[in-house]
Amino acid sequence: MGLIVTLLYILTAYLSPPTVFGPLAAFHLEFILAAIALLVSIPSFSRDLFKQPQMLAITGMLFAVFMSRLFTGWLGSAPRGVMEFLPDVFVYVLIVTHCRSKRSLQFVTLTLFLASCYVIVQGALAVRAHDAHSPYIYSQGIGNEDYILRIRGLSIIGDPNDFAQVLVSLVPCMFFFACPGRRSRNMIILVPTIAILIAGLYLTHSRGAMLALVAVMVLAFRRKIGTIPAAILGGGAFAAATALSWSGGRQISMEAGADRMDAWATGLELFKSHPLFGVGFKRFTDYNYITAHNSIVVCAAELGIIGFYFWVLFLVTSVRRGLSVSRGSIEPAEPPVTEPTPYWMASLQRGPSPSLANAPRSRAMTVLESPGPERMAFDVSEPEIRRLAGFILIALAGFLVAGWFLSRAYVMWLFIYGGMMQSALQMGQAQGGSYKIDSSSRLLRMSAVAAASLLVIVYVILRVR
Repeated sequence: MGLIVTLLYILTAYLSPPTVFGPLAAFHLEFILAAIALLVSIPSFSRDLFKQPQMLAITGMLFAVFMSRLFTGWLGSAPRGVMEFLPDVFVYVLIVTHCRSKRSLQFVTLTLFLASCYVIVQGALAVRAHDAHSPYIYSQGIGNEDYILRIRGLSIIGDPNDFAQVLVSLVPCMFFFACPGRRSRNMIILVPTIAILIAGLYLTHSRGAMLALVAVMVLAFRRKIGTIPAAILGGGAFAAATALSWSGGRQISMEAGADRMDAWATGLELFKSHPLFGVGFKRFTDYNYITAHNSIVVCAAELGIIGFYFWVLFLVTSVRRGLSVSRGSIEPAEPPVTEPTPYWMASLQRGPSPSLANAPRSRAMTVLESPGPERMAFDVSEPEIRRLAGFILIALAGFLVAGWFLSRAYVMWLFIYGGMMQSALQMGQAQGGSYKIDSSSRLLRMSAVAAASLLVIVYVILRVR
């Protein structure tokens, strides 16, 4: 029940309530759905859910969202900003709570894929009919009275770049459906589904997503064919995409992105003038005529150093835990072999022999007999969990590369993939895996260094352009 409600909640947010519920959307059924999801999830909440570093990061971002609106607007706008951010928090909690198996991750991926197919079909039909007034089309001028038609979705994917970022990060997740050693079956499933996603990416004409797709290809093939051949393959894909006019006739160069670089500079100036809590959640365009087209600049400018730090903490924790799981569990050391002790001597040393009912249980017995969602984790082996974590890492990489060129810092799919990564860790631990996990203090230090480094990189790029 909890997983079904989670999938319906994601689908509603992705396609928009009117698309899912039709005329009934006037009754705000999405809020009723959210309430039902919360009620059915409470009994399944893990005791460690709110101890995770990701939840600390999300709580910090919530605080920064509230304070950013409070200090730069009026009091009534602060709760409104929190309400705009809460769906992202909610989806992370739902994913971590109900996705305890490979099958559940597949269902989440399938929901996103089918919803994407619906949007791609609607957009492609509108492009073919040259219907610039379709809600699934964004008509963008490219100079000399020319324009291109870019497909998009509704609601949270109402911008072509938003939709493209979802599609490019969804490509690695399609490998959740692959089975090692069954090449024919994998080809039948993966080739058409990935082709549909790439076709949708092309119709968005997103330049940032094109570069992100190249990065995803390089990361996916690096272990198979090596880093240099993978980089060559990525370069060939970039050349092919350019030849096919992926960008819709727009240039891909520093000169073409001069207005975006100016927006970066404006973002850094806003950060310097409002260093603590920024200029306000989702208020960058109140200070500049276009958004920064860089998630780092937008997050730092809108939420200040506090919010930006916690945003980086969420990313660093997700990536570090993904690396730990993808590298495999650490086998515990074998206990030392000692000479057997005669029973009568052992009895004198430890007292009366304990009953069988009180005998200590092995780790396997504990997992098998523990009630609750841990049982669901046994549909996947530990090596398969490593593969899942690797694919989620590539999905996050696609999100981050696209985010370098897009202003998509706090979007729902970031928290979906972060939740998936935590779910993979939980599945591995339920299987008895022991992973080398960074301590909270280490993650806090690493996030501070990463946040400072990202801002320095942006500053250096602006200085040398």
